[in-house]
Amino acid sequence: MSFNLRQLECFFTVAETLHYGRAAERLFIAQSSVSAHVTQLEVELGERLFARTSRRVSLTTFGAEFLHELKPQYDALVVGYSKFQKVASGVRSLKLAHTPELGHWLFPNLLDLIDQLAVERRPAWRPRLMHTHDQIEGIVNGAVDLGLCWEASVPNGVENLVIARSPFVAVLRQDDPLAQKARLRLSDLRERHLLVSPRPNNSFLDAKLQKAMVQAGLTSSALEEVAGYDEIGIHVRTSRAVGVHPAPVASISRTPGVCFRLLAEDDLWVNVCVISAPRDNDEQRAEMIELLRVAAEAATEQNRLSLSETLS
Repeated sequence: MSFNLRQLECFFTVAETLHYGRAAERLFIAQSSVSAHVTQLEVELGERLFARTSRRVSLTTFGAEFLHELKPQYDALVVGYSKFQKVASGVRSLKLAHTPELGHWLFPNLLDLIDQLAVERRPAWRPRLMHTHDQIEGIVNGAVDLGLCWEASVPNGVENLVIARSPFVAVLRQDDPLAQKARLRLSDLRERHLLVSPRPNNSFLDAKLQKAMVQAGLTSSALEEVAGYDEIGIHVRTSRAVGVHPAPVASISRTPGVCFRLLAEDDLWVNVCVISAPRDNDEQRAEMIELLRVAAEAATEQNRLSLSETLS
């Protein structure tokens, strides 16, 4: 089971209060539920987050590092979500589903673009955090209007518009010998343990990576899944493993002591897409898709600069 936002919410609240009972009161849930959510998160991470005795609760070293890395990103997601919950009078809000990573990557630029518009032209929309397969289902059944995701196979009647194209990068410790190279190939990683984000979340993306690995002489046995894209840097920092992930991770990761190197494989890249289906709000959808396309262009350039900076 991958971690969820409720587990993170419980962890952050316990980390702030250092008391399971007070955390439960603040969250309006049972203390046993708080404890269960934190324990599940620890199982997923494979490390203890808190040291607990009968008298006190304290963060472990790993727990403190995890808090430092994840809390700013969690807070930004909450603030961004609240800001996007605007409903224009008399206009139905456009429901935009997004994966965690692509929302984190594109939304800052999207916010800037929307703020530059005249008030009467600003779109009424609401974001929904959803993995790719859930987005496709939501598009089909009308629960969402647009989906922002990595390229995926979609059923008939669902449109798949490419707004950006991303290469893959290797995520390395800064003291890794491979970090001395400006670019790498998958074949450079043959003797290394590789980390990837959850593969079932997008079978299309996984198939593309698997094909490139086979061509480079790597096997799937070298892969280990971590709970999410935002944990790859943490696992790389605490081991000698190498992360493999689409390039946006280079501009949104805040893990100290890691760097990113472009994987120069001709066939190893993935599209960022907006998925949709014909609705009665085609004009609204078209305006939002254009904003997303421009935001993706800006984010792609920022990503290029982030990769360049890691070499300086």
